[in-house]
Amino acid sequence: MPLPRAVHPWCWPSAALRLHLVERLDVSFDLAALRRELGEVERQHGATIQTGPHHNGKWSRIGLVGPGGDPERSYAASGEEPRETPVLALMPTLRRWISNMDGQVHRAIISRMEPGAYVRWHRDPGESADRSVMRLHLPVLTSADCIMELAHHRVQLRPGILWYSDFTFPHRVFNSSNAPRVHIMIDLAATDRTRAVLPSRYWQERGRRRIARRLATAMFDASERLHEEGRYAADFRRKRQQSLARGEAFVPEQVGMKSAGHRTG
Repeated sequence: MPLPRAVHPWCWPSAALRLHLVERLDVSFDLAALRRELGEVERQHGATIQTGPHHNGKWSRIGLVGPGGDPERSYAASGEEPRETPVLALMPTLRRWISNMDGQVHRAIISRMEPGAYVRWHRDPGESADRSVMRLHLPVLTSADCIMELAHHRVQLRPGILWYSDFTFPHRVFNSSNAPRVHIMIDLAATDRTRAVLPSRYWQERGRRRIARRLATAMFDASERLHEEGRYAADFRRKRQQSLARGEAFVPEQVGMKSAGHRTG
């Protein structure tokens, strides 16, 4: 079933300034090999529900590179270094590419969204090549009914290809298909080397992107404060950041939050 086009005000600035916030990179993978390796991972390892307040509990993950090499943890405490998890050894196609990045990969996960899964509108303040982290997506299993909306963009990312998106802008994701959507999500340090993979038009738009981001952020944050679910999400993010800044692993239940989804009752 096609989803309605978003008409939220935080989509307007990037549309008016004709920005390109989703870019196909000139990097592709052997999709058949990735799918075989993914099958082996899923036979040997169970997934962990993704931590966060924005989804409906049908989004899970398996860590490939992460804090302490633990495949079940999402977020690193202050000063904690990322390491390859044992799971990455089962995906040699991806591991070769990660090895060539010379330590620039801060996090990599297998992201699995079940049929009917959705991630609500939210934004990730640091995840832009303009800032500290470049988030890449490598779709492995997907379909035309797996949709990402990012600001004014509405896209279905083709599998086997590496994609960059500026996730500092508000975005949401739906899996309206009858099969799981599986992407590999990779966080790179935003350095001169990693930024060089982006097309020149992305950098030509930098000034306009800064203006659009400021406007979209103000609109979205004001909207979030107007409803209980948004206030809960903001509180979740604040408590997570406080825990990580203290050098502690973030465990939502220890601070009165749920691991996933909005609270009930």
